[in-house]
Amino acid sequence: MNTIQIHNQDFELYIPAQEIERRVAEIAGEINALQCKNAIIISVLHGAFMFTSDVCKHLENLPEIHFVKISSYSGMCSNNVPTLDLALKTGIAGKDVFIFEDIVDSGATIRRIYDYCTQRGAGSIRIASLLLKPAAYKFSLPIDYVGFEIPNDFVVGYGLDYDNKGRNLPDLYRVVASRTSATGNPENSDNPVAEALEAKFRQSQCLAF
Repeated sequence: MNTIQIHNQDFELYIPAQEIERRVAEIAGEINALQCKNAIIISVLHGAFMFTSDVCKHLENLPEIHFVKISSYSGMCSNNVPTLDLALKTGIAGKDVFIFEDIVDSGATIRRIYDYCTQRGAGSIRIASLLLKPAAYKFSLPIDYVGFEIPNDFVVGYGLDYDNKGRNLPDLYRVVASRTSATGNPENSDNPVAEALEAKFRQSQCLAF
């Protein structure tokens, strides 16, 4: 499908499943090259479940797989420090930790989880994210494995949702009103439709992606 509609909002095909599958295999290959014997995968709920699952299918040495859940919003306020709603119930001291995210925009959520793992004595910490928005990223913490860099578009599919719909889609879609130039950058610095969707979604869900 080249276009879909979710909650009366139109979305267009952005990154097809075949491209996602290719990057997933490449990222898994890079992780396998490290030959970690005591790796722990930490997947951030809910959006990263599909990305995590597909990468892990290619991984060797049988890593442990665990999940955390982060709250970043309370009511209408988006300035709160992200807090762990679902914390780890396993020890990670001295182990090689890989944090899996669906999308990194400001970076506040991934920073919170990174600090959490550091405090628990992780031997090493690496971050894998399906998507990265460089223009929105506010931290210097490196994202070790990036599926795709994207502009400030609102996207759904492959784990990401719009008001709880669309997570199961195998492709990634972006809101129709979002347009990019030939260089891959937004034609305008402001994307009112995408920004409005993002704000509406976050305020209603009170959860990080």
